[in-house]
Amino acid sequence: MKNKILAIFATLIIGLAIVGYAYGNWYSTVYITGDTTTGTLELSIWNFWVHNQTGWATITPSFTDLSHLTLTITDTYPGWHAFVVVQFKNTGRIPLKFYSFGLDYNSGQGDLLNYYTLGFLYPSGGDYAFNYGPTALTWYQTTHYYATEFGGMGYPTGFTMNPTDLHENMLYIGLDSSLGTYQNTALSVTFWVTATQYVP
Repeated sequence: MKNKILAIFATLIIGLAIVGYAYGNWYSTVYITGDTTTGTLELSIWNFWVHNQTGWATITPSFTDLSHLTLTITDTYPGWHAFVVVQFKNTGRIPLKFYSFGLDYNSGQGDLLNYYTLGFLYPSGGDYAFNYGPTALTWYQTTHYYATEFGGMGYPTGFTMNPTDLHENMLYIGLDSSLGTYQNTALSVTFWVTATQYVP
């Protein structure tokens, strides 16, 4: 009798083990694969033209590529000024906004930096309004930021350029009428603009 009970108990243990094994291997798996790529952020110079200028100075543009525009400006004189338009395009794949700007001195008569001026103009309704700066080329000593420099103007803070969008920036360039020397001298500077991704 004792052996029969042990045999039944052993059978139950084996049966439960089989059931437990079967239950432990009865499952379903779902696989989710995510393939992702990052977008590209690219602000390009798409076009350039002279809107208006005084006198006989000439402004000749040349493009090295879509991020480098060289303006060869000849025969400027005290009191000369010009309004030029630089057309930017978002040639990347994600929205962008203007972030910072600066000016680098390259070569030439550095003292002329005190006499040339540079400023932004931007569309305001049917007219162009003048941004606050930079008001002088001596700003090359510091990088400036749109959000802080122009925060009270609503532009370009919060301004968004979606992919393929075009935007025109008008620049003012002038030579102070008080200049009395530096005839037949040259100055080379690089003005640059950076963009960053737009985060709503």
